[in-house]
Amino acid sequence: MRKLVFLASFAGLSLADPASARLITFDDLPDNSVYQGIPNPYAGFDWSPHFWYLDAADYPILLATRTGS
Repeated sequence: MRKLVFLASFAGLSLADPASARLITFDDLPDNSVYQGIPNPYAGFDWSPHFWYLDAADYPILLATRTGS
């Protein structure tokens, strides 16, 4: 019985599509000086309206570099 379960599992896994990965760099999004939503479908994903982007070159003062209280 265990051999049958093993063979059935092996057969099922051998028919599955191989996994693949792709790096998403967001370099090809249009340059904007205002927040823009990521267009759907971008890189094969449906992005929710809560994902926004902006061109960091338009913002020379970064919030992370500010000092003080």
